Amino acid sequence: MSFFGRFFSILILLVSAIETVAIASLVFLAGVVALPTAIGIRFALFTVEHIVSFIRVNGAGRLTGLDLGRVLIVAAIETATWEIWFVLAGLMGLLNQALAVVVLFGGLYVGHTFEQNTIRLCPNFFAGLARTESLGFTAIETVTGIVWRILAVTARAFLPLFDLRPLGVVAAIVLFLGLNVEHTVSAGKPRRCY
Repeated sequence: MSFFGRFFSILILLVSAIETVAIASLVFLAGVVALPTAIGIRFALFTVEHIVSFIRVNGAGRLTGLDLGRVLIVAAIETATWEIWFVLAGLMGLLNQALAVVVLFGGLYVGHTFEQNTIRLCPNFFAGLARTESLGFTAIETVTGIVWRILAVTARAFLPLFDLRPLGVVAAIVLFLGLNVEHTVSAGKPRRCY
């Protein structure tokens, strides 16, 4: 299937929409629900996202208890990565900002590698941590997250007198489109184990 065929695939659009809500909830759930509840909601959303990804590739009947356990690990890694990054990215200083980018990219890279091993039904969950094929789509998601945060959060500090709700909508659209590109690129990778 071509890039554009995958880009407009209903299940890839659904996966991107679920992940968009999970990440955007870092902002829209802040102060609305208790932090543990917000983290639980994000974990649940990331779990659903990865189950849908698994089903898109392997079919619903193939999801075993082992696969579900792996999906839960991937969702936990992704949840922790986004939570830690969001806190670090909010701290002042170049070192904190650099550390935030390293945490986001590194956590997503490990999570993507484990996710690829799960979706590909690889017997070794930890195989391929040094492979380069996850670098591209991890970089896409990292940059997308940073741009989203700048639009959704950082702009508020510099433009406090303006109504930024339209910017929040733009941020969500940018996040969704970037994640959809990331998922489209990821779906185009060959399904092999290492």
